[in-house]
Amino acid sequence: MKHIPRIIATICGAVIMGLSLLWQGTDNAETSADWFRMLSNSALLAGVILAGIGALAWVSDEHFFDGIRYAASSLFSHLRGKPKRYATYYDYIHREKEKGGGFSMVVPGLIFLALAVALTAIYYTINE
Repeated sequence: MKHIPRIIATICGAVIMGLSLLWQGTDNAETSADWFRMLSNSALLAGVILAGIGALAWVSDEHFFDGIRYAASSLFSHLRGKPKRYATYYDYIHREKEKGGGFSMVVPGLIFLALAVALTAIYYTINE
């Protein structure tokens, strides 16, 4: 059960990679070096998106943005004329904390980045 988010993130990365290949135009690839270049670009895009979003979600799960969230919720509560959900910032940071899953996207993102590096190395080896 705990591997399901990573499997879903990997499938999303493969979809991003496939869409990127279609966007680049598979008809433009005339040599095997062109194919490796296009695959490398697609893997890089998928890796950067997954690793970037995963890193932001992971940092958020570590409660790095709690101060900003508390200030924004307090401001919007004040503007709407409703009472704040948490009286003080201390109450807010000591609330029941939910478990996040941002790190599950980082690992597939790093795998796609490693794949992009390997495909780039193959591209430069063939292109010499």
